Amino acid sequence: EIDEIVYVSDAENYDLLYLNKTGRDLPEIKGKNYQGSKCHEFLFNFKEPCSFCTMHLLSRDKYYVWERTDERSGQHYMLKDKLLDWDGREARIEWAINLTEKQEQQKKLSSRLKIGRELLEGLGEMLHASSPEESIGLILKRVGDLYDADRSYMMRINEDGKSISMTNESLAEGISPEIGNLQNYDFSNSPLWFRAFTMQEPVILADISEFKETHPEEYERLAVQGIQNMYATPITIKGKFWGFLGVDTPRKYIGDMYVLESVAYFVADEISKRNIIEMNKDKGD
Repeated sequence: EIDEIVYVSDAENYDLLYLNKTGRDLPEIKGKNYQGSKCHEFLFNFKEPCSFCTMHLLSRDKYYVWERTDERSGQHYMLKDKLLDWDGREARIEWAINLTEKQEQQKKLSSRLKIGRELLEGLGEMLHASSPEESIGLILKRVGDLYDADRSYMMRINEDGKSISMTNESLAEGISPEIGNLQNYDFSNSPLWFRAFTMQEPVILADISEFKETHPEEYERLAVQGIQNMYATPITIKGKFWGFLGVDTPRKYIGDMYVLESVAYFVADEISKRNIIEMNKDKGD
């Protein structure tokens, strides 16, 4: 009943002598009878003993521990092999512990640490910027570079509560600006932005083709901009919803909102500074 896969095979002729329930339930062999099979045939569909077989490395004294990724399933295992007596026959027992989820978590953690270092550098640049406008431009560029996106931008809701405007954008090389086309835009014309701004929830659009049948005009609007997918997170300033920080066509960290969410707080702070400066200018006038 354990989670690990356990099997026993004859040390001389590779007859598969035992396979536990976890092993028998593997998708690629479930429902098949292992009895009378060779371990390399039943488990890996090989006619000859596996090229990675550890039989010659084993003893009865201690486990031989190694790791391997199964090419068929993509699962990564830590393996523990040892020789033992099985009803008078010398046999090999192998425990296979699935490390795939742990490995994915380690990869994700490593990515987060890398992102964290990048963002710290970007925030350092923000602190040394000569104005909030320059500061926002620097962090937007950093976000766009991290996601390897065509465009990173900020979109705000206007005072009328019915239209939106792009306030800032940072572009990858060769990408045309859209900021001029997205001023005082009636968001009721866009199912995507209408939902985002009315629900004030993150935008997670994995593929614009999901609009192709249901909202063809929205699909065309996004396609003409060269957008394939997009992500955006809400910006809140002093408890009040302001708009969104987003990226178009990201190629890295697909589906990961961590970067946007991490930056949104600092962007909100810079917007507050910009608003204060503008208010003081108006008072001076």
